[in-house]
Amino acid sequence: MNPRGAVGNALFLLFLLIAALRDLKDRRVERWILLAGIAAGLVFPVDPGLSLSLRERIPAVFPGMFFLLLRRAGAAVGEADGLALIACGLFLGISREAGLLLAASFLCAGVAGVIFLRGIFRGENLGKRKIPFLPFLLAAWTAALILEAA
Repeated sequence: MNPRGAVGNALFLLFLLIAALRDLKDRRVERWILLAGIAAGLVFPVDPGLSLSLRERIPAVFPGMFFLLLRRAGAAVGEADGLALIACGLFLGISREAGLLLAASFLCAGVAGVIFLRGIFRGENLGKRKIPFLPFLLAAWTAALILEAA
């Protein structure tokens, strides 16, 4: 692996780990962590072949921008989720980010389904329960790394 890509991969994993742990523990992620991830993603992409040109990397921020727009529209999406996806796009590029987002969404939906069914069987009303999303990004990326190494 190219040294620049190895640094990018390590920084991305560290960013996801810190953000996911903060999201799990406090249900919030400090803005400086997210901005540091965005800055690192700009300079150290995971794929060293990914151009550093902003013109080619702008599409990679669209999923995160979409999450931020959903947040403004009142959806139950955290601002940290949108900013973290912007960092993911800068680290990974649009195609790998889309795969990561899809895998994380499926994982999150599966866990939400289990929580929902458990609530039904226990007679609990879980309508307002929130699930942090960043741990699912970490799980999806970890699975991708394991599958890539196999």
